Amino acid sequence: MRLQELGAPMTRPHRIRWSFSRPELPIAPWLTCTSAICSGCHQEGLQPTKERSLAAAPPSAETCPDLSCQKRRAIAHWSDRAEDVRAFLEPQPDPTIHTALILAVTEAKPQEAAELCGLLPESRTKNRCRRRSARMHLWTPAPGNQPAAKRGGGGPGASGLTPPSSLRTAIERAPALLADCEVAVDRTGCVFQRAQASTGNGDINETYSICLGLEAETWRDECLFVAAEHVARHQGIEGYSFAATLCQHSGEFCSWCLIHLPVLTNTPIPPSTTPSSADWQPMLAAAANIHSHWAAQDPRFAEVVLQRFHAWAIFQAYSQADAPSGDPLDLLPEALHPHIRAEVAAHVVAAAPVPLPDLESLATQVKSALERRDEVRETTRKAPKFLEIVDHWPADREQDGSIDALIYRGPSRRALAQDPQRDLQLCIVEAVGRNPAGRQWLEGYANHSDALIRWTVERILASQDAKLKSAER
Repeated sequence: MRLQELGAPMTRPHRIRWSFSRPELPIAPWLTCTSAICSGCHQEGLQPTKERSLAAAPPSAETCPDLSCQKRRAIAHWSDRAEDVRAFLEPQPDPTIHTALILAVTEAKPQEAAELCGLLPESRTKNRCRRRSARMHLWTPAPGNQPAAKRGGGGPGASGLTPPSSLRTAIERAPALLADCEVAVDRTGCVFQRAQASTGNGDINETYSICLGLEAETWRDECLFVAAEHVARHQGIEGYSFAATLCQHSGEFCSWCLIHLPVLTNTPIPPSTTPSSADWQPMLAAAANIHSHWAAQDPRFAEVVLQRFHAWAIFQAYSQADAPSGDPLDLLPEALHPHIRAEVAAHVVAAAPVPLPDLESLATQVKSALERRDEVRETTRKAPKFLEIVDHWPADREQDGSIDALIYRGPSRRALAQDPQRDLQLCIVEAVGRNPAGRQWLEGYANHSDALIRWTVERILASQDAKLKSAER
């Protein structure tokens, strides 16, 4: 049987029978039907036959009788017997069976089994396998979810973008019937492609029905996530509302999905040194578009999404400049000024010598940078990127709810002070908390006279300790 590429139906699908008879291959011990995993094959009424057996079974054990059983066994033993599984897969002479088994293992364990994608022949299937194994959200927990109740202090109660459950109600639809995908080797990839193609019609019910055709909830959610990304890439910010609605229904990936959208819309973000307010208009228009989508549904969540977009946009702007300056303070609304302070402080701390100067010295340097006006209109813009900022405040602890909060540089949060000078100091403490040389510096301010600075230092140190313990496990 030849390898069936995506969308290429096998001949006479109603009479397909998997034939695994390969007398020249030795029996793989982990494929014997001696465990509960493989016994499930028998419970489904699949009896071992000569035609289905991988090789002549040893006298004391039955072999795994069909492909679904072999998939289960390969998945179950990848973690503890990867070499055995790999040794069985590499010489597999039937390309269809070879591909089906590799896809089964890599879908079940996208991070652990990523190397298996390299065993596939060069093809769209191999490329999709590699892309799936590079999507970290498949095994990385989402950032903290927004609490249902309003905080005592202002701002978001978590760093993630999972909206309230009332905005994520299920759509009552029956799964779409996709005959070509039913006989494709990479059935998941086929469904993903159909879902992406359907977004051109702008009908969420159609896309949702297609994704429902996948059995595993994880891959149904991922299907909607991928469809949302496709809309963002091809329709830009104009397609944000449709893309965000797809994200709202992507289950456990909702927060990651909403976080990805602004990056993929390719909204033009100017360098922070631009002297022209016109250069900022596309970003401000995108912000208005994003806010309007959520404001009618949940005004409080709309503010969280808007904060995250503002933080991301300012991060992108400063990443394109040669040196930090205060130019955006003259051109952007005051609501963005705390994000500007945070970004300038981060750049100043990153460039500081080790050991780090004290808080007062760093504050003087940040003020000087904010007062500088470069007014350099860059001609080359860097591509937007995802933020890799350590999150030291993913969700409120029991005692945190009364503190005003603000999204920090995109992926995290920080305390917000209404006084700009005090807020600037908080930005410096947050930046030092992400500096490799910052631990000792932070410990020196554990008893600072300002209660909010003390609280920030304590929180960051506690977060660092927790992350260190988690890494040691």
